[in-house]
Amino acid sequence: MKPPSRSPRRWFLLLASCCASCLAPSHRATEERAIRVETPALRSLHCATHNGELEVTGMPVAVVEGIATVTAYGESEEQARENLKRLELVQDFDGSELRLKLNVPQDLDGDVAFKLTAPEAVMLLANTHNGAVKASAIGGGLRAATHNGAVELDRVSTPVHVDAHNGGVRGSIRGRELDVELRSHNGAIALRLDRDASAQVSATAHNGSISLSGATAMNLAEGSATGTYGEGKGSLKLATHNGQIAVRIE
Repeated sequence: MKPPSRSPRRWFLLLASCCASCLAPSHRATEERAIRVETPALRSLHCATHNGELEVTGMPVAVVEGIATVTAYGESEEQARENLKRLELVQDFDGSELRLKLNVPQDLDGDVAFKLTAPEAVMLLANTHNGAVKASAIGGGLRAATHNGAVELDRVSTPVHVDAHNGGVRGSIRGRELDVELRSHNGAIALRLDRDASAQVSATAHNGSISLSGATAMNLAEGSATGTYGEGKGSLKLATHNGQIAVRIE
């Protein structure tokens, strides 16, 4: 029997896939770099990476410190170690905002993950493409975005704005008059609020259930729900395409 023939397009895609795997660096080198920046008047902390987890915990301190785990790649172990030396960890502090990121030359691949403590009153801005975001005891609010990764919130104060494309959002938000917007395309949203939280809530879940425990004046429809927490003075917007939404009062 004559074997089935492959179309030119299928042969091209197979060849391209094989070439991509051959060209991908096969070795990596990783090192931990210490971060310590005195920040007596810090208002916002901005952490950015393409591939890596971002974890920040608020503390009663006036310094940002922790570890940046930096990774470089190469065709050999020696080349990976040499490439690691070319990756620059940028710590740019202008007196009120600290920006942390990794400068990667165009001819290299490099990643960084951050695990930090920071002043508890800081506003955290966290951006990663592939990696989780974990924020704990952040008193100045949070703006976070990740394309592939979950977002975990532990006692994060309003305002909180999160966009997670492939990953859930869960945890606790502090504050009375809420300014909160959480969005995910593929992932559940599970949120805990203070007992005195105040907000008009709107929730949409195309493929998943919605539970607004403790809300009043609820209006349920297929794929959406509205309601009121407390006096309804703030705003709580929740949306996911694939996943359930659950809110409860602590």
